[in-house]
Amino acid sequence: MKHGRFVTRSAAPNRMRLYERCLRLVVLLAIFAAAAPVRAAAPSPAPEQFHHTVWKLEDGAPPDVWVIAQSADGFLWLGTGAGLYRFDGIRFEEVRPSAGRMSDRNITALLALPNGDLWIGFYSGRIARLSHGRLTDFGSRGGSVHQFVRDRGGTLWAAISRGDHGLARFDGTRWHWLGQRDQTHTGQVFSMVAGPDGSLWIGTDAAILRRTPGSRGFATVTPARRSDRLLATPDGHVLLLRTAGGISRNSGLKDIRITLAGRESEIKRALVDRQGAIWWTDENGGVSRLSSTGVEHWTARDGLSANAAVPIFQDREGAIWIGSNLGLDRFRPAILMRADTLGAISYGAYAQTRLDDGAVYVTTPRGMLTRATADGSLQPLLRLPASPDLIAADGNRLIVEHGGRLLALAGTRLVPLALPPLPGSVNAWARDESGTPVIEIIGRGIFRLSPSGWRHWRVTGDPRLDGALRLPFSGRAGAWFFAASRLIGCSPRGCAPVKAGIDVGRINLVVPAAHPGGPVLVGGDNGIAIGNGKRFTSLTSDQVPVLAGVTGIAQTPSGGLWINGLRGVVLTTVAAVATAGNGSLAYRLLTTADGLPGAAQQDANYPTALRSGDGRIWLAASQGVASVDPDRRLRNPLPPPVVIRSITTDGMVRTPAPELALPAETRRVQIDYSALSLLDPERVRFRYRLSGVDEGWIDPGPRRQATYTNLGPGRWVFQVIAANADGVWNQTGATVALTIAPAFYQSWWFRLIAVLLVATLVALVFRARERVRAERTRNLIAAQVAERERIARELHDTLLQGVQGLMLRFQAVANILPPDGHTQSLMEAALERGDDVLVESRDKVRALRGAGRTRTLSEMLRGIADQVADGPTVTVLELGDPEPICDPVADELAAIAREALANVVRHARAHEATLSVAFTRRNLVLTIADDGRGFAPEVLRNGWLQGHFGLPGMRERADAISATLSLANREAGGAVVTVSVPRRIAFARPGSFLRRLARRARPRSTL
Repeated sequence: MKHGRFVTRSAAPNRMRLYERCLRLVVLLAIFAAAAPVRAAAPSPAPEQFHHTVWKLEDGAPPDVWVIAQSADGFLWLGTGAGLYRFDGIRFEEVRPSAGRMSDRNITALLALPNGDLWIGFYSGRIARLSHGRLTDFGSRGGSVHQFVRDRGGTLWAAISRGDHGLARFDGTRWHWLGQRDQTHTGQVFSMVAGPDGSLWIGTDAAILRRTPGSRGFATVTPARRSDRLLATPDGHVLLLRTAGGISRNSGLKDIRITLAGRESEIKRALVDRQGAIWWTDENGGVSRLSSTGVEHWTARDGLSANAAVPIFQDREGAIWIGSNLGLDRFRPAILMRADTLGAISYGAYAQTRLDDGAVYVTTPRGMLTRATADGSLQPLLRLPASPDLIAADGNRLIVEHGGRLLALAGTRLVPLALPPLPGSVNAWARDESGTPVIEIIGRGIFRLSPSGWRHWRVTGDPRLDGALRLPFSGRAGAWFFAASRLIGCSPRGCAPVKAGIDVGRINLVVPAAHPGGPVLVGGDNGIAIGNGKRFTSLTSDQVPVLAGVTGIAQTPSGGLWINGLRGVVLTTVAAVATAGNGSLAYRLLTTADGLPGAAQQDANYPTALRSGDGRIWLAASQGVASVDPDRRLRNPLPPPVVIRSITTDGMVRTPAPELALPAETRRVQIDYSALSLLDPERVRFRYRLSGVDEGWIDPGPRRQATYTNLGPGRWVFQVIAANADGVWNQTGATVALTIAPAFYQSWWFRLIAVLLVATLVALVFRARERVRAERTRNLIAAQVAERERIARELHDTLLQGVQGLMLRFQAVANILPPDGHTQSLMEAALERGDDVLVESRDKVRALRGAGRTRTLSEMLRGIADQVADGPTVTVLELGDPEPICDPVADELAAIAREALANVVRHARAHEATLSVAFTRRNLVLTIADDGRGFAPEVLRNGWLQGHFGLPGMRERADAISATLSLANREAGGAVVTVSVPRRIAFARPGSFLRRLARRARPRSTL
C-alpha cells in the first residue's frame, strides 16, 4: 500500500553533481531578489521537507500517467495511456462516459473548467469534451495534443506538439486549427501560458511568441529551443525555464537557466509552486525542485514510483503531484521539520533541555552536542566520546554529566564543576529556592549540596518514598516531586502526596505553573492531569486514547498545549483539557505522516517536548528530533468539497442526482460518498444523517459509506458533511433526496381496504363470540327452565298427589266423627287449610312450568312499584317497541329491580324513583334511577359495601344472564343502576334477519 518518505536533499552525491552548476547561476538570484538578506553570521537555512506518498500499480494506480488536472468538485483527474481516471485521495476510479465513446485511450492533455466540463486531448490529436457524463468528440487534424490553456478572455487554446498544426482555438462551437496563413507561427507548440494581461505566450521549437489582446496574430519575442518551457509564477509573471542559450532584451520574460546531464536531454514538464520553487521532470528521470535552499532531486531509489516521471501538478491545497509510468506520487510540506534522525543507527536516545534564556540544547545518539536554531536546524557544538547521561539547565548555563562528573558548557568546551564527589548516577539537576544545587540520584532519591557534601533530602519523612523521589525537569526544586504514580506537593507546612485527582499511571513529568495562578500539568503512562496546585483532574488514555505514554508537554503563551506521547503529538489547549472531564477532548494529532520521527521516547530522563525562546516547539522521538513554529504551522483553511459518488440499491449501482426515484420494495440502500481533501485524505472526517431515520448526526469517522435497510415508501433526504485534517468543516456538504415508490400493498387505498377488512373481520369475530355467548346463556336458561319443569313435575306427581291422598283420608275420618262436635270442627278447619295449601302448591307448580304467564316485564315492575307503600313515588317507563322477553331473564331483571328499589327505599332518602325498560337494537336495558343522595364513593370504587349483600346479589343475577350491571351517580343528584342484556339473550324469539331489519327500520317511540 502507500508509504511515506521525508526528503531534504539528494541521497546520492553523484546525482547532486548533475545540478551543482545550478547554484552558480546569476539568474537564480533574480528570482529571489525580493527575499530579505541573510546575515553572514546566521546559519544556512534548513532545507524544506516534504511528506512523500506513492501509489503504485499494485495500489490501484493506473499506468502511464501523462497529465493531471483537478475539477471544481476537488477530484484529481488523470489522463493516462489506459484511459481517463479520477482519484479522491483514497480510490482510483476509471471514468467511462454515460453517452458517447472514447475512440482513443491515450490521453495527453486535460483542462478542468469551473462549470464542471473537462476538455480531453489525445495522443492521436483528437479533442473531446466530457460534460455531465456526455462525451462530445470534436475531431482531429493530426499531431498530439500537448496542453490546454484558457486565457483571461475565456478563449480555449490547444497546443499541438506534432503535425502541421501547432495551435488550435475554440470559438464556443468548434475548434479551429491555426497555421502560418493565420499569421500565428510556424512549427510545433511545446508550452503555452496565459499572461495576466490577457496575452497568450507559446513556445515552439524555434521561438517564443506572444499574442496580445486584440491582435490577430503572434509576435516573436525571443529565439528558443524545443526544450524551453514557459511557466506562470504565483505573482502573475511569465517565466522561461531554459537549458541553454539566452533571451532577447525587453522580452518581458524572467528566465532561469538550468543545466541537464546529456546534451540532448530536455525538460518534459515544469511548474512554479506557490512558494516560488520550480519543479520539473526531464529525460534523465525523476523529479527535481529548485528553491532558495538549493536543488533537491528524487528518483526511484528515493521512493519515487518510477524514474519515467512526466506530469507535475499543484492542487488547490498546495500538494505537488507527479505522474509516472508506474504510478502516482504526492509531495506535501511536512508540518514538523526534522532536524536529526537516527539514520543507519538502529537505536539511540536523544536528550534535550531548555535554559532560562530559551536556548535549547540537544544531544544525539552519536554523542554530538548541538544547539537548536531558529530555522529548525541543529548547530553542532562539540562531539563527546559517548552520549552523556544527563544534560540539564542551570539558569543560563548547560550542565552535562559525563564519566561520573558534572561539567558546564563554556563556549565550545566542557569545564568541570567544583563539586564534591557524586553519590551515584545523576538523573536530574536543579536548584532550590535558596539557589543550592539539588540532584536526583537513580534509585536513591533527592540530594542537596551542603558544606559537608551531598546530603539526602528527606522530603516526606517516609524512607521508602523519599528513596524513590524524582525531580521535575523545570522550575525550582522543592515545590513538586513525584515517585511512580504519586505526586508530592510541598507547602510551608511540609510535603505530602496529593490524595485525589491524579490518575495517570506512572508519572513521567511534572510541569510547574509558568506563572502565578497558572495550571500545573502532570504527564503519565495513562494520561495527563491538570490542577491549580491543590485540586487536580485527570484525563486518562481510556477516555482519550491518544494520551497514552505522555513524556513531554510544552505550553505556548496563548494557552496551546503540545503533548508528546506514544500515539503522536496532541495539539490542544489548556482550556480544552480543563473542561474535558467527560473525555470529549478537542485536539489535532500529528504523527509520522506530519514529519514526526517516530513516537515519543519512553523512560526518558528529559522532557520530550520543549518550547525554545524563539517560540519553536522541539520534539524528541524514538527516531529523531523535529521542530515546528506554532505560529507558522501549516494549516489547511479550505473545507473539503463533498460529493456522493454512487448510490447502490439492492445491488444496482445508480448515478447520483439531487433527486433520485427508487422502485417499490427497495430493501437496501448503500450510499458511497467522499470528501476531496487531497492534502491528507486519510484524516478526513465525516458526519451524515438520513431524515426520518437518524435522530442526529452519525459520526462514522473516516468511513466513506452509509447503508440503510428496510426503508419504507416516501421521501428520504440524505446529507453528508466533512472536515479536513485540521478540523475545517464543510457544513453544507452533499445532499440527495431518495423517493421510494410504494408497492401496491403500501398504497393508501390498499391500507384503507386492509383496515376495512380487519374491521369487518373483528366485527364478525365479535358477533360470532356474542352469538356463542348468547347461545351458551340461552342453553343455560333452557336448562334452568327444564330443571324447573322437572321439579314442578316431581312436585305434582309426588308431593301434591300425596297431599291430595292425605286430604281424602282426613275427609273420611271427618265423615265418621260425630257432627257438631269440637273434634269435628277442628278437622274441618284443618281440611280447609289443607285445600288452601294444595291450591297454593298447584299455583307454584304452574309458575315453575311457566304455564299461563300473562304479565310482561313492565307489568311485573309496576307490581313491584305498587308494593312500595311508604317511600318515594315510583314511575315505570317502557321505551321502544316491546318484544317478548325470555321468562328467566324477566324474572332476574324483576328481582334486580326489586332489590334496587328496596335499597332506594331504605338508604337513598329519595322523593322520586324511575323504573324504565328500553328495547334497543342491540340490548334490553333496565334502568333504576332516583333523586336521593346517591352512592357512597366506596360503593362506586368497590362495587359493593362491606357487610351488605344486596349489590353482590344483583351482580350475581346479572352475570347469570350475561348482562352488565353498572352503578353511577347523577350530576343533578341521585343514583342510577343500569342493567344491559344482549339482545340474543334477552328476547324469547330473535326472529329472522329480514324481520329484525324491518323492526330496526320502524320509527322508535321517545317515551
